[in-house]
Amino acid sequence: MNTSTGDLSVNAAASVAQSGRRGADIVPTLAVFVLPFGLLKEVSFIGQLYSTELLFVILLPFLWLTGKSPSEKATKQTLMLLGVWLVALMVADIYRGTFIGDYLRGWAKLIFLAINFYVLSRLLTTEQRLVAWYIGWNIAFGIFAYMENDDWPNRWKFGLGPAALQAAAGIFVLLRLHRFRFFPSAMALICLGFAAGSLFLNSRNAFLSFFLSGLLFGVCATERSRRFMVELSGRHAWTVLIGVVAFCYLAGQIYVNGAEAGVFGEEAREKYESQRVESLDPVLGAIVGGRGEFFSSTAAIGDSPIIGYGSWPRSAYYFNIYLEAVRKYGSPEAVKEVDKTIFYGEPLIPVHSLFFGAWVEAGIVGAIVWLVFVRRIFLAMRRALDLQSGIDVIVLILGVSLVWDVFFSPFGTERRLELAFAFLLLGFRVPPPEKRDAEV
Repeated sequence: MNTSTGDLSVNAAASVAQSGRRGADIVPTLAVFVLPFGLLKEVSFIGQLYSTELLFVILLPFLWLTGKSPSEKATKQTLMLLGVWLVALMVADIYRGTFIGDYLRGWAKLIFLAINFYVLSRLLTTEQRLVAWYIGWNIAFGIFAYMENDDWPNRWKFGLGPAALQAAAGIFVLLRLHRFRFFPSAMALICLGFAAGSLFLNSRNAFLSFFLSGLLFGVCATERSRRFMVELSGRHAWTVLIGVVAFCYLAGQIYVNGAEAGVFGEEAREKYESQRVESLDPVLGAIVGGRGEFFSSTAAIGDSPIIGYGSWPRSAYYFNIYLEAVRKYGSPEAVKEVDKTIFYGEPLIPVHSLFFGAWVEAGIVGAIVWLVFVRRIFLAMRRALDLQSGIDVIVLILGVSLVWDVFFSPFGTERRLELAFAFLLLGFRVPPPEKRDAEV
């Protein structure tokens, strides 16, 4: 009886201490919530930077001396991978004789990505801070997408849709709703609802990402299905991967048939008809048809798979491959834009993928670095199926869209901050409850 009372007293004291520690972290948490809004203001400093990045440069020397990461090993591994990527890019630049203005921009892109990652690893040292940044980033990015686009389909596709779902998920985590038994089922329904809405707004990538995240939360709804998936992915990882690809292909077939029949609206039907590639499989043709950059980047890789073309790679030959692909497979609007294209000198090799972009620029080493990151994404998602913390909720939502972005989205300026957070998230470690109580 006394032992039980003692245990209750210890647990109560630990709970009070833990609450006090979270309360003391309120000011830093609010600070990291506000930081992402620097995305809305660019400044000139060694090129174009967001205000947040400029602040990170100022904070870097102080955090280098005083900061501490809860995932030190993962932080060092990520910095090492980024360093290997940068060295491969430098080798390609030296080999190709890249113009100084181009290689300085290329090196700066990776250096600032590494700085952003390092500073975030020192600032987001608790789950509460990480979630606060996540919410702030998605609100800021949603505003950015709204301001940069004129119509709702493009606003939704280029950030507003994913930002709305992810900001809501972050708020749910901050309110600690993920601890309730109904949460996985509720999140599954919310994700599937966003997926359905994305179809009618012509956002195929958002549809697939939301849909798969919804299924993952559905798996987490019961202990039996969760354990089954964890064990299956551990023992038969390739089987699971093949099954996911097959399922995505089936979803693609449903979309293709629905779009052709006009189920998702006339705009979706017209978009599919204008972008599909007749000579390819319908699903693959729907993906490739809207991305003429696929043809130019794969042609460049095929001609030089080992050594890249350097920072800001330029080639009129590969640019013309892109133009011809758009003329053959692109929408009427895209063809009109291409026909008006006049370039002087050597234009950039068109690339629309983080993976293919790294391969074109830094060679096979750049591609391998991204494959390592993709492996990390899948491992993080497998761990997240346990839903032991709020971080797991974020991983299940963000992980799927990250895989899509690696293969089908370009390295835009905002990626330096977005990817820095993603790399941190993949290696972030939240101690189990009993260890957290012991640390108090």
